[in-house]
Amino acid sequence: MHSLERFRVPIVAALVWAATTILMIVLHDRAGMQALLWLPSAVAVAALYLGWRRHRYTTLAMLAAASIAIGAVHGDGLLRAVAFSLANLAGTVVVVRIARRVANGRRLEALGLKQMIGLSLAALAGATANALLTVPWHARPLLAQSAGWIMGQALAIAVGV
Repeated sequence: MHSLERFRVPIVAALVWAATTILMIVLHDRAGMQALLWLPSAVAVAALYLGWRRHRYTTLAMLAAASIAIGAVHGDGLLRAVAFSLANLAGTVVVVRIARRVANGRRLEALGLKQMIGLSLAALAGATANALLTVPWHARPLLAQSAGWIMGQALAIAVGV
């Protein structure tokens, strides 16, 4: 049972990510809501940030599996689901790597204005990386949609973390 313990946190993270993703998709597809905050990005960043030392690779694998499964079920097709999953994970890793350097081991309460701006820029960098990596996979990639997507992800990451 002890060997399964290392999977508990990444599995919970992937399940929470999947639940928020399903919620956001249902709100978009059924209610016509355009999300201002993409909450799954915040969940992914928080899970990877908190589990960086002990659960980094397992968390990435579980998030990838959840992302590919939901993308394939949602009708993206396997190749497109894998592409979006890799883009999402790349953006998440960018945010976490920059945020860990900016925070430098300090608690959030101990960060100054300079570090808080750095964290905001980390969120923006990760969201931009994600958007740029997914452009080839969108049916009609538009700059305005990408800008809205970048801001929605960055804002969700900043608010969620």
